[in-house]
Amino acid sequence: MLKTEWDALSKRIVGIVEASTFLFQCRESDEAFSTNVLIETCKETATAVKSLSIYRDSLSTSAVDALHRFDKWWDETVKLNSSGFQGVMAYTTVLASFRSEFDHLFADYGSIIRSKVALAFLHLQRSLVVDEVLREKWNDAFKNHGERACEQLGAVHLLSHGIYAFKTDGAGERTDLILGDRLVVNDDIIAGTSGLVLTEWKLIRDNDAPNAQRILAKNQARRYSEGLLAGFELCSERYLVLVGQKEFAVEPYERDGGILYKSISIVLNRDVPSKAAHRN
Repeated sequence: MLKTEWDALSKRIVGIVEASTFLFQCRESDEAFSTNVLIETCKETATAVKSLSIYRDSLSTSAVDALHRFDKWWDETVKLNSSGFQGVMAYTTVLASFRSEFDHLFADYGSIIRSKVALAFLHLQRSLVVDEVLREKWNDAFKNHGERACEQLGAVHLLSHGIYAFKTDGAGERTDLILGDRLVVNDDIIAGTSGLVLTEWKLIRDNDAPNAQRILAKNQARRYSEGLLAGFELCSERYLVLVGQKEFAVEPYERDGGILYKSISIVLNRDVPSKAAHRN
């Protein structure tokens, strides 16, 4: 998985920079053995960075561009054939510069996806208050067609915000919320959306305990074991979407194994103050 490999490489580059800094502070002249070890370590690390290009189909355009720039920088640095302190400085500078950019791209990606998901759910919740036709459609799905119909409506709404939502099946693989079969992430999905998000949907009926349904949704989300499409899939958060006709209380989030499970409450018939009450 790309994120796992990159996390290890990023830490390795930090270690190389720290070792180089220590060498510069402690040596008044080039020490052939020490500088050669660091240069060889830099070259091995660069080879591992270049191998990340096998994930280019699941990376954002910005990340692919960053890998192209690294190839160019590294080739130009190798041509200098520098050794000693100058060689260590040249190789570590290229690696450190790339690490800074790539780490930012990963962090920025997650922030963008989270923001879009938050807006999509806020839009849906507010639309259900003011759009009577939409509210009737959701109530019909809730009463007459069940969970599958609600998750289909929700997935289509998220798609309108550039988010491709999916759930996981018993084998831990991605399932298309709209089509109901195994989700195959193709070029159209990558080109047409901002990213993938794992969601689990549950209905809250009159006799249901909301937190019990939330836990059921979380347990299903935990089954997810398919390889992450880092750079395109939100890896750190999963959404437990609970749909009820009346307002209900539920635990807002839970962190487990480095994953944040965030509860989203969709209330179809929300109590809102009347216009007359607002005027008074």
